Amino acid sequence: MPSYGDLFQVEKWNNNSESVFQLQWLQGSTDAIGWGAANSISAFFSWSTMVGETNWGNATYASYDIVRTYKPEDFAVRRHYTIATMGETYPHLNKKGGGYTYNVTETGYEGKCNVVKHVIGKLDDNGQSYQQSSGVNTYMMRLAEVYLNYTEAKMGNNSSLSGDDLKYFNMVRSRAKVPAKNSITYEDLRYERRIELAYEGQYWYDLLRRSYYQEEEVIGYLNSQERNAGYEWDENEICQYAKTGDGTGVSTATKLHLAFPVSNVDLTRNPKLKDEPVAYEFPEREVETSTLF
Repeated sequence: MPSYGDLFQVEKWNNNSESVFQLQWLQGSTDAIGWGAANSISAFFSWSTMVGETNWGNATYASYDIVRTYKPEDFAVRRHYTIATMGETYPHLNKKGGGYTYNVTETGYEGKCNVVKHVIGKLDDNGQSYQQSSGVNTYMMRLAEVYLNYTEAKMGNNSSLSGDDLKYFNMVRSRAKVPAKNSITYEDLRYERRIELAYEGQYWYDLLRRSYYQEEEVIGYLNSQERNAGYEWDENEICQYAKTGDGTGVSTATKLHLAFPVSNVDLTRNPKLKDEPVAYEFPEREVETSTLF
């Protein structure tokens, strides 16, 4: 899709040209289509009666960790269409009132950034928003992720990637109106995936995938996040928000959080699962690649 914002507009959301796989929900009121067949995610993120038919979003807003992660170059496009920040205007919300400007149309939002990516407005705005039923599909994979998967595969176990191998990586950045890169490290790729795919259910799996190779790195990263910290608007900060407190309720990550243990049933059937893993020794190749193609 040529515009990042169009991915999350009602008119262009469902089964668009970038969609590789979407969950297909029914459209309409839950009275008509029944519970369990409608996409209710907008109810969890809509923060006001002016932006959603159901609004639980005042308790489900962006963590300080992701707020501080956005680089200024990403404010105008990807941050704008993902989390609502001070003074940002959204014409597709509150259409009859001339649009919605965060903390201006309604005040009291200096100390949070609400998630806007899944907030599509009310029935009067788009003709399809009902109570806990947005009428839009769920992205499971879109083309930008395929491009980033390709980049990750090309990087492999190398410390960096450069040159022509960054073609698709830079296509994702170009669409987001940020400068192309000539060389990247894993940290560049991690940032790109997190910001491009924020609130689309991908980031935890990115960290799990990394932990297969760099377990201690991922555990350390998780424990350095400030997910539950308080924050408030401060334009003097690089991220435009200042931390106000550490917050509570965040447990310490360990390797036990990264994988389920092997079940006792499986251990009983195969006690060797308790043994330390050993590298598999591949036998001599029986079929050459040239004979297959």
